[in-house]
Amino acid sequence: MSEIHDQLIACLGEIDTQKLLRTLGGTRIEVPQTARRSKLSKIIGPDGVARLIATFGPGRLVLPMGDVRGQAGRRAHAKRLLTEGAATRDVARQADLHTRSVERYRRQLREDRQLSLFDDD
Repeated sequence: MSEIHDQLIACLGEIDTQKLLRTLGGTRIEVPQTARRSKLSKIIGPDGVARLIATFGPGRLVLPMGDVRGQAGRRAHAKRLLTEGAATRDVARQADLHTRSVERYRRQLREDRQLSLFDDD
């Protein structure tokens, strides 16, 4: 993860950081002078915007894409759902992926668990 991503988590917490990056990740945003009536407050609330201002100051901020958008985001979402026990078809629908991709991720997760059983470190 990037330094900015880590700073966002420290500033906003994991949930609000995910909301912000899922909506605006990979773009440049304008951190406002005040939290009131800001477009960002609709995403992370006025308290979140106030914390952004305190941490980064007003001005431009380039948000990392992270693993919450695009293909990486869909893959991470699918793997999270699979580890929670969701069915392949449901995961494919929710993560906007083909069922073959979801089956491949399921195999990868299974193989990762199998390998850890025999790890001699």
